[in-house]
Amino acid sequence: MSTAVYQAQYRKDRILTGYRRVDATGTRRRIQALMAIGWTARQIATATGLNNQIITLISSGQTGDRVYRSTALRIALFYEPVSMRVQVAHTAAWMRAYARRRGYAPPVAWDNIDDVTEQPKGVAA
Repeated sequence: MSTAVYQAQYRKDRILTGYRRVDATGTRRRIQALMAIGWTARQIATATGLNNQIITLISSGQTGDRVYRSTALRIALFYEPVSMRVQVAHTAAWMRAYARRRGYAPPVAWDNIDDVTEQPKGVAA
């Protein structure tokens, strides 16, 4: 992306919302839900063009309560078509067990994954 395009987008974002960062809840839940069905951080990172480490940090909540809008958009765009595709790769069973130990809810547990007040359904607390 050229500097001029980036700056134009930045100005547009500032005018429309005043921020380039958005609430991280939906993004974190999407990553966790994908992990719950066997997607690894590396697979998610590769598919979204993001860094593997940032996927891990977001999923664990270590990035705080805000993420860049572009990151949230990349995760959301990847999540929609694959959220009902359980992974069967050799790492999938390990990832599902990892997610289960951490209490990550799968995609079907959410009615509105972006609603900060919603609790996942059918998942033991």
